[in-house]
Amino acid sequence: MNNEEPFEHPLQQEYFQFHTHMIVILEILPEDKMKIFYSNDSSSTFFSSNNSTAPESFFGSYWSAIQDTLTHIDSCVCKRLIDKTGGEPLDMTVKQLSVSSRYPLLVLEFKNRETKIMHQKWKEKYHSLLYFNSDALVTLNREGIITFCNPKIKQLLNLSPKELIGRHFQELVSDEDQKSFNQVWSFVKNGKAYELPHVELLHPKGHILLASLKSLPVVVNDECLETHIILKELPNYMISNSKMHYLSYHDHLTGLWNSRMLKIHFGQDSLQATEEHGVLRIIHLGVDRFKTIIESLGYMAGNEFLIMVANRLKKVCTMSEKLYRNSGDEFIIVVQEFEFAQTERLCEEILRLFKQPFTYNNHEYYLSMSIGVSTFPDHGNTIDELIEKSKQALSVVKERGRAHYRYFDEEMKVPFTNEALMESHLRRAIEFNELTVCFQPQIILKTGKSVSFEALLRWNNRKFGEVSPAKFIPLAEASGIIHLIGDWVIDQVCQRLREWQSKQYQPVKVAINISPSQFKSENFCTKIFDIVNKYSINPSCIEIEITESALMRPDETLKSLVQLKEMGFTISIDDFGTGYSSLSYLKKYPIDIIKIDRSFIQDIETDKKNEAIAKTIINLAHSLGMSVIAEGIERDSQAEIMKDSKCQIAQGFLYSQAVLPEVIEQNYLQAAR
Repeated sequence: MNNEEPFEHPLQQEYFQFHTHMIVILEILPEDKMKIFYSNDSSSTFFSSNNSTAPESFFGSYWSAIQDTLTHIDSCVCKRLIDKTGGEPLDMTVKQLSVSSRYPLLVLEFKNRETKIMHQKWKEKYHSLLYFNSDALVTLNREGIITFCNPKIKQLLNLSPKELIGRHFQELVSDEDQKSFNQVWSFVKNGKAYELPHVELLHPKGHILLASLKSLPVVVNDECLETHIILKELPNYMISNSKMHYLSYHDHLTGLWNSRMLKIHFGQDSLQATEEHGVLRIIHLGVDRFKTIIESLGYMAGNEFLIMVANRLKKVCTMSEKLYRNSGDEFIIVVQEFEFAQTERLCEEILRLFKQPFTYNNHEYYLSMSIGVSTFPDHGNTIDELIEKSKQALSVVKERGRAHYRYFDEEMKVPFTNEALMESHLRRAIEFNELTVCFQPQIILKTGKSVSFEALLRWNNRKFGEVSPAKFIPLAEASGIIHLIGDWVIDQVCQRLREWQSKQYQPVKVAINISPSQFKSENFCTKIFDIVNKYSINPSCIEIEITESALMRPDETLKSLVQLKEMGFTISIDDFGTGYSSLSYLKKYPIDIIKIDRSFIQDIETDKKNEAIAKTIINLAHSLGMSVIAEGIERDSQAEIMKDSKCQIAQGFLYSQAVLPEVIEQNYLQAAR
């Protein structure tokens, strides 16, 4: 029997760190036999003085009740055990342990009155240590997100725990001390404590607060699970009144006016507009796919991009156009409109300006901008009402292809705000058969025929109805559900291909979108190959479609792509030209297909620069032996330009939206000869 903690696995934290509980792990052998695989000291002392691996010998008089419970379990079970010989009653919890093992393992956790009391006292002591600490204390998870604050933080920063939990701690640190905190974080991630004698914190009232910082990582099995940050204010340190005033009304990162100043200015500007019978336009700007930058390059890189975005926006704003940073990756411009089409010209200029790449660490990145517009007084009389309406227009733009602008109208639905409830429904979407895989045809421009399709996911929820992928896909990625859903989509596609194969249709290829987090998971290549083999599908029938952001870890990416190619899969890059546009990876990685992003297609008939970019991508791809697919084709004129430019394949609403597999079977599949 193994009395050492047997698994180097995160579940150790749950099962083994509280040794006041009695833990026993049973190994389920063939022919319904069992043996003791592991027991901690508490359980060995309570149940048995011998070292037997036979359950009946180890558990003694309790074994009969335990065995009876185990024969009736399907999942996690909690049960009160009564010893027939008069022994002490025990509460038993049974869980299946999901780790790599030859045979299934069950974790049995036992609690008697004594262990419950000990465990509760331990928890109360730990909580008291944090909660009643005389200094301000916050707890951060492995990503640096605040998960706990004690009451002292309110005295220090004038922010309640509710206002802080969920924010990144780095947001509280001044620009001047970002590098110092990064040094702290590098030590913490390696499980080492670190102290800063002074760090500048941003107080919500606008001044800088000087404090000492001590970091205490919580390490289990050489892994830092969370970090406690202790902050103590250093007295007699306040910056000048002028600096305080500046910080009160300006965004500390970009130097732009903040939302506080927006409200002050709006009061003045709306009064003037009313007196002059004029209008104000609230232009709400959101950086498209900014989360990808954060996930791929990190929080600090995201800040650098926001500064570059702010500087670019400053170039287009005149004296009558006031620029503010709203929050996160969103900006607002308030326009006193003196002439017709002034706002349209400004939006067009912003969209044009953001077609130019940003340079970061000697690489070029493309960030497009989506824009929603509301109008005073037509859409509201307060700035909060107008921002809500412009936000709704912005959401519609992002749902319908990004990189354009739209005015609010009353027919727009109010965007769903209760993400927690939506996430709860999304977690059970597969169970309730709410998800559907549809297929959008990809058309060969020379022949007009289709031999390939893109699999696109649709969600029809019992509460929210048809939910846009622009809403539920980011939610799935943020909550980690994307791995489960992604595996399900792959399985559904292979199952459908198997069905078409059994009906003796000609072979077709299906492209499957793979999220960056799913692609970066350790066992992705093995998992998709196993699913394909389960349905006897040739891997050449599957196209693995990844975005440019998935290519940002060169060594790991190359290894995965080479492995997928060796297995026989086709590799394509989606939304080409909108992200990590380094030409080096086109030569380095085994890519088969490039998909031109719809933002280069939507106005290609009138925008010569977009046409030039699209043609350059096509020529470059062909010279490297790659095929090209043009996305977002909606008009015959767009298709003709792509055809004349030697683009092989196109997809878009001109040909078909994504449809059910039965429609594909009826309209597109041909019997094998």
